Amino acid sequence: MESFLFLHKMPFVRLLFPLLLGIVYGMYFSFGKVGLFLLDFFGVALFFSFILSFTKLKYRLGWMFGFSLTCFLFLLGAILIDKEKTALWMPENGSGDIFLSEIVSAPEERKSSMKCLVTLQKVDQKNAFSVNETEAFLYLYLPKDSISLNLQAGDVLAFPDNLFRDSKLNPGEFDYAEYLRKKGISGSLYLPSGKWMKVGSDEHFSLNACAMNVQRALLDKLRKYDFPKDEFAVLSAMVLGNREFMDKDIKNSYANTGASHILAVSGLHVGVVFFVLSFVLSLFWKERHARWLRTVVLLLALWSYAFITGLPSSVVRASVMLSFVCLGMALNRKSSIYNTMAASAFFMLLYHPFYLFDVSFQLSYMAVWSIVAFQPKIYAMFSFKRWLPQKLWSLLSVSLAAQIGTVPISLYYFHQFANYFWLSGFVVVPLSAVVIYLAIFLFALPPIPYLCDFVAVVLNVVLWVMNQSIYWIERFPLATIYNIRFGMVDVAFVFLIVTLLYMSLSVTTVRNLRALMLSVMLYFAFLFCEKWERFDYEYFAVYNIKNASVVNRFGKGENFLLTDAPVAEVSSHVSNFWMDKAASLPQTSKCETFEIESCRIFCLKSNDLKNKEVYGKLNVDVLVLGRDVDFTLDELNNYFNFKQIVLDSSNSWKYRKRMKKACLAANVKFYDVVESGAFLIER
Repeated sequence: MESFLFLHKMPFVRLLFPLLLGIVYGMYFSFGKVGLFLLDFFGVALFFSFILSFTKLKYRLGWMFGFSLTCFLFLLGAILIDKEKTALWMPENGSGDIFLSEIVSAPEERKSSMKCLVTLQKVDQKNAFSVNETEAFLYLYLPKDSISLNLQAGDVLAFPDNLFRDSKLNPGEFDYAEYLRKKGISGSLYLPSGKWMKVGSDEHFSLNACAMNVQRALLDKLRKYDFPKDEFAVLSAMVLGNREFMDKDIKNSYANTGASHILAVSGLHVGVVFFVLSFVLSLFWKERHARWLRTVVLLLALWSYAFITGLPSSVVRASVMLSFVCLGMALNRKSSIYNTMAASAFFMLLYHPFYLFDVSFQLSYMAVWSIVAFQPKIYAMFSFKRWLPQKLWSLLSVSLAAQIGTVPISLYYFHQFANYFWLSGFVVVPLSAVVIYLAIFLFALPPIPYLCDFVAVVLNVVLWVMNQSIYWIERFPLATIYNIRFGMVDVAFVFLIVTLLYMSLSVTTVRNLRALMLSVMLYFAFLFCEKWERFDYEYFAVYNIKNASVVNRFGKGENFLLTDAPVAEVSSHVSNFWMDKAASLPQTSKCETFEIESCRIFCLKSNDLKNKEVYGKLNVDVLVLGRDVDFTLDELNNYFNFKQIVLDSSNSWKYRKRMKKACLAANVKFYDVVESGAFLIER
């Protein structure tokens, strides 16, 4: 196993780092036109430094090549991602334009809708179907009916622009729009019946469409064997990458036991196909001259499997990586696995820079890296004389090594940890390999009576055992730890510690050990300071939850919630915010007055005050109005001395519009959580 210290033996690792940094920089900043000039400049410098490397000046000016290449790749990454970002446009609401969208892949059937990935084009109303904007990718959700069920790739849909809505989020709430943008998709839109129409079809060859058609045919073949609902859902997800039949309970069960990666076709599934097929081929074609034939068969098998799964990015990524391994074996070259990984990541990011922000991309590469780096060291800790314990320990060591690289990323995105991941790994990893090969065998079989039925029965039994094992493990006490606060700084510290730990295990020096201990102490100091700082703050919030009035005050061990919505619904929107601020469990309250240091807030949600005799005005800083309370601004001034009015999300559109107009006319400070997102005071 090679160490990180020998980077000169891994050229693609050295090429990958500046490209990664450039993509990250370009995601949040932009060079503009200067970037293209600098790219040309360093491109020319790279060319001349390469020429100089063949002259006597190569020793004096040798640094120029490395410096020019690093700058060139950094700028290339920034410009590539910037170019991708320019295609992420969403229409402005109310411009009166019509939009055309072409379905680019087979529509995905869901419980109550059809999900279509489309290219979006703006069309001038006066010159119908004349494209005047660049294409953008968009997810359209259509209600299921006789028309939407028959849509195919290449169909062209038209709809008006007044359907686009820009929703404002609560702090810490999952931003689906931002998630889609980081996948290179501009956004999503639901089109009600009667608001869209099919205007044509552009029939042209599409590899993705062909792949989805093959996948549909294979799904139809599986349906003939009457698999039970849960087994069919897991089978279609594991083997074909189709998750439309998965319900929430199955997904949660696999997630709570640390086995959710089994349900998404990924590097594990491709690796099973590759290594078993490679072993089988090596038994028949042992001759040296047959290695290229083995390589061709392996590559065809890899990409055929990627094709029938619909060419998802995770499978394409794994297929690219293993294709490099295949070619290295055919050329009889022992390449570093780190270099092979870096090469596949390098070319995939050149093709689509947004892959870097894909969670599955990050998890798959970190899993492979940590397995290669740590599994041999963990495996060497124990040795058993008997075959079965040794094999079980080998499987467990792989699972433990993978967790080292993936847990920080999983905690950052999902904020939960499955304590029995190691136990589920004993079950699902071996059984998933059996499921994959039985399914492929069933697909390849001609319709032979009894034989196909027998294979289907065996496959169903294996799936049933796997599902029941997951349900059983999920019922264990403390199976999952939820609401784990883990931010970007935590991720950076943990990966720094993991890297220094690897370096210390590879080359044990006093310097490496000191660096490791220092990083651990700094991380604990950061955690202590952060906890102390968060405990000293108080927060008041009015959240934006559709048709609900939700007011929240928390901090210093308290968390009071004034709401007419179920606490579970409120928690689904703001639990990440509470977790980030270390808030305690919420308690419902009927108190309408809140005070946070010197700021006083009153919540008015009923007209009862009109029937009460008031002696003097109530002095408040913020007046929160909800449920369309029947008070004019002048009437409110008779009861309150206030500095600002806040409208919660329970108010109707007409009421919000009327109150906003009155406040602007009276020069009163005004805030609408539906228009501007959650209202927040921090003290």
